[in-house]
Amino acid sequence: AQERVGLRQFCLHLVLTKTNPPPAPVVASQLVSTLAVLLKRAWLEPGADRGAMLSEAEAAVSQASTAGARRTGLLLFSAVISEFSPITASPMNLPWDFHER
Repeated sequence: AQERVGLRQFCLHLVLTKTNPPPAPVVASQLVSTLAVLLKRAWLEPGADRGAMLSEAEAAVSQASTAGARRTGLLLFSAVISEFSPITASPMNLPWDFHER
């Protein structure tokens, strides 16, 4: 669990603070998508501190020093909402053979 927290924090830090040069749009998009999936999966873990996860992301976005980083933060929160949507969510708890197809 601690490794996943570290991965979430690393991705969040990378996508919000790497400005010289900024990540390519496709890289930033994939990082945002990865963060959204990590947040959703952590949210569904038993005993997860859901408020702390969202507060951590919100604090990182609000402390971001550039408008681009804040825009990326908005994209992150939009991706999290999409992850929780039944229509656009990534599949979870599926059998292994589903992933091999």
